[in-house]
Amino acid sequence: MAAAQAMVQAMYQRRLPDGLSQQQLTTMLRLADMYDVGVCAAACAEALSKQELEPDTVMQVLHLSSAYADAPASSSLFDKAADQLQQEFGDLELAWTDEQAQERFLALPLKGVELLLGDNRTRVAYENTALVAATAWVQQHSDRSSQQGKDQVAQLIRCPFLTPFFAFGVAMATPWFVEALGASVVAAGLGIAQAISSGCDAPTLEVVLDGSASLGWPASWGEGRRPLSARSKLALGWRVPLEELEALYTASQDIESPTAFFGGYDWCMSIGCSQSGTTGRHRVLHVYMEPRVAAAMALPSAAKAAVMVLSGSVRCKTLVGKFSNTDPPIGAYASGGYGFEDFWCTGPLTQWDPDCCAQWSDSSGQMLIKLKISAIM
Repeated sequence: MAAAQAMVQAMYQRRLPDGLSQQQLTTMLRLADMYDVGVCAAACAEALSKQELEPDTVMQVLHLSSAYADAPASSSLFDKAADQLQQEFGDLELAWTDEQAQERFLALPLKGVELLLGDNRTRVAYENTALVAATAWVQQHSDRSSQQGKDQVAQLIRCPFLTPFFAFGVAMATPWFVEALGASVVAAGLGIAQAISSGCDAPTLEVVLDGSASLGWPASWGEGRRPLSARSKLALGWRVPLEELEALYTASQDIESPTAFFGGYDWCMSIGCSQSGTTGRHRVLHVYMEPRVAAAMALPSAAKAAVMVLSGSVRCKTLVGKFSNTDPPIGAYASGGYGFEDFWCTGPLTQWDPDCCAQWSDSSGQMLIKLKISAIM
């Protein structure tokens, strides 16, 4: 009621009352938008754009009508809202590793997602992350998202800059994305992604992407790569007690580390135990790294994902296993994932030896295993 009275007062006095809070200003703005009181709406927008917007204020601004959001008079206010979104989600790669940040992102209305993914300041390690975030948002709003809204979000994914394995294995298998852009457009984007990874010369690529609009491709494709996230590499540490290692050996079972998101995938490590020799009495310990399609994609193939690790390593004290794309590849994909057989150099064991891995543990009886991924394709 106070906001409505203030709006009426502003209409007659041709100025806003003094001392209005952001909550009062946004409530007045929503009323002025609803009843098409342009003078009052403009005054509220101007007052808000001069302030550091509170999170609740940003959300209310983003929920204003699309007609108002597209009006020239609102541009400064939405620029301010975009700045606030950058502060919280601007490094999308980092934001997606924080569950609370994910929840806040998923609560954004369509306008917020458009501002964030359409902003050339938004940073990722790989464009894959933008598609993961967009897919999670579409699924979260499946009961409220119109096809037009999905189309608008899909237009903001820079398909040519997806990594090739992710593009063909994940993007092409994401129904809402293919439906929104059309299979032929998505296929064109994936073809360009493959060309980029194969070393297509920059001038040719620039000509192709500059002409994207005339070819009916999303205009965002011509914007180039997004800026690089501060989290441009994955570093995952996993502490494994020696007694847990003994238990997996005795039961001949695998154990897994917690997962960590990076570059569109959920990554984890696992330690496995396999039989060696014909008698089955000898067992060998292995370490594997498994990339999985991010859970947010909700694809049935989420258990394992095809991805080429161009550079990375697994470490445990002085032991180092390196991944590379040499021919043949080091740390190649095996039955358990990318990894290294007999990583601790124990050789085949006929029974568990408490001392076999003790040199790789710390004083607390735990081994620290570190996974590093520097580049993927």
